[in-house]
Amino acid sequence: VYDSGESGGVMYYVMPYVEGESLRGYLTRVQRLPADEAVRLVREVADALDYAHRHGVIHRDIKPENILIEDGHAVVADFGVARALEAAAGQQLTQTGGAIGTPLYMSPEQSGGVPTIDGRADIYSLGCVLFEALTGRPPFEGPTPLAVLTRRLSESAPLLRTLDPTIPRHVEAAVARALAPDPADRFATADGFSAALAASAPELPLGSRAAGASRPQIEASIAVLPFVNLSADPDNEYLSDGITEELINALAKVPGLRVAARTSSFALKGKDHDVRALGERLRVRTLLEGSVRKAGSRLRITAQLIDAADGYHIWSETYDRNLDDVFAMQDEIARTLVGTLKPQLLGPAPLVERGTEVLAAYTLYLRGLHFLWKRAPETYRTALDYFRQAAAEDPAYARAYVGMGHAYTMLGFDEFAAMPAVEAMPKAKTEIAKALELDPMLADAHARKALITFIYDWDWARADQEFSYAMNLDPQHTPTLHWYSLYLAAMGRHDESLWVINRGLRAESESEYLNVQLGRCYYYAGRYEEAIRQLVATMEMEPGSVNNCVTLARVYLSQMRHAESAALIEGCIARAGRVPILVAFLGQTYAASGRRDEALALLAELRAASERRYIPASYQALILVEAGEMDEGFKYWNLACQQRCGWLTFIRVEPLWRRLESDPRYTVLMKQLGL
Repeated sequence: VYDSGESGGVMYYVMPYVEGESLRGYLTRVQRLPADEAVRLVREVADALDYAHRHGVIHRDIKPENILIEDGHAVVADFGVARALEAAAGQQLTQTGGAIGTPLYMSPEQSGGVPTIDGRADIYSLGCVLFEALTGRPPFEGPTPLAVLTRRLSESAPLLRTLDPTIPRHVEAAVARALAPDPADRFATADGFSAALAASAPELPLGSRAAGASRPQIEASIAVLPFVNLSADPDNEYLSDGITEELINALAKVPGLRVAARTSSFALKGKDHDVRALGERLRVRTLLEGSVRKAGSRLRITAQLIDAADGYHIWSETYDRNLDDVFAMQDEIARTLVGTLKPQLLGPAPLVERGTEVLAAYTLYLRGLHFLWKRAPETYRTALDYFRQAAAEDPAYARAYVGMGHAYTMLGFDEFAAMPAVEAMPKAKTEIAKALELDPMLADAHARKALITFIYDWDWARADQEFSYAMNLDPQHTPTLHWYSLYLAAMGRHDESLWVINRGLRAESESEYLNVQLGRCYYYAGRYEEAIRQLVATMEMEPGSVNNCVTLARVYLSQMRHAESAALIEGCIARAGRVPILVAFLGQTYAASGRRDEALALLAELRAASERRYIPASYQALILVEAGEMDEGFKYWNLACQQRCGWLTFIRVEPLWRRLESDPRYTVLMKQLGL
């Protein structure tokens, strides 16, 4: 921009005149370019971007319309978005969850609204441009912008030579790397992309990755493996797990450093792996492992940073201090790590967000987290007790109240049948409200508030707003993405639901509950074969998952594959015991397959259990309706409505409940739900 000003109340700006046409106009005329011409033009664009990036400017909207061709030479136009963001100095320019760019060319991290993108987003967009110039079509297409973004997050771009075998292999490899979903897997600089395109032989031999790209060198990336508890007391495992989690959270806030998520790291707990295999699996260049030993009031933390490529130690240190120095030790480890990796990083060293200065409150909180992650009714109760003690030690400890709210919410879920929702959810709301009074910007608290608003209050519009606000505070907070995808599925917004859950899986690919959730979103969307493939793969990853078993059994049942559904649940009962949710779904499966007497026997088992403990009314409703007992079935569905059973929120999209829709009582039930 040469100049700007105002004339007669009209704002104007002055730009150079380019005599020629845009690349879009050129492609409209010829549809696709010869490989040598396309590569030459894109290398000229890369040269411009490299200059801009070295001066701290990210374009953010590279597309054929913004590439002008003057005398056969490419000129990059419209840095307006970049300059507007720079001038805003961090102010909010878009609505919650918004993104800046053009969907056909936007990088995954841009489409996810990640606030701290870098030049690799432009490299991704330029890869899309070259793909289109060579093939006449963009790498991802769809009927709507959202459909394009969904495909970009859930699928890999085709390899160029599958569309045109004459395209040079080194160009194919370079484009595949530029289009890697994870920024860490792309070229670090536009100049690097340009150099790879110029190579006369393949710089990157094609490998077997899903995207078809080779294994690029990963730059600033780390996985914090679960620290080992070396204390004489095995109960001190809460401390080693908690320190691991705090370091993950602290390092994840460092711009330019990609950190493997907690679920991915903890999936490897207690397992022996070759460090090189771990680096490949987690897609990181470095690994942090360590141990924690507590003896009385003394604490020893040993940490080692390892190069995943060759297994050699880059740095190691032992910290031997009093327990009340645990905060300082964590900060020191994090700062040392960033200092060691600093040539590849941007931004200052992190500080562990302790939330309290009271050591007793902190250690009790870590104990609560340790049990919370075990995800079972009895462990949620134990976690709740520890969080309550932490809040008693420090009444200003916001995270302790979030922990209590989280535990109460889980106890009130139909899946666990631990407490009636009408008893658990109001308590959860009270604790979350306390947390937000203490820290209004706590993303985790807003995520739990959004979940309760959705699953218990049935306030659909406000739930959407709460989820959006939580995502705005922390776009990578996977619990928010998990539950928001469920909300979107329940509302029938399936493309958005799949987009959100895939965004979560990009951060936590090893997460069992996120992988199950992807299968569940496919199921609600009516994409049954994709749901089965996803859930079978997850079953191989976590064979003992009751959640996955129930979800896969429902998909089989919806497809009239009764024997497979029954065998799956029977096997799970043999491993996990007669968990009420498994008994309920087995009864539904038996009823659907004509085994009525066996189904009613399981119904009687649930009724007998309900005299001793809480059993959601929805469990009995499942069996009754499938057995054709519609009057009794609706009686229990209405009781489930009075109990505020969370399953009812999926009444519009659950395929197994379609038989309800022809009954007038279904409409009445929908009205009670506000649907």
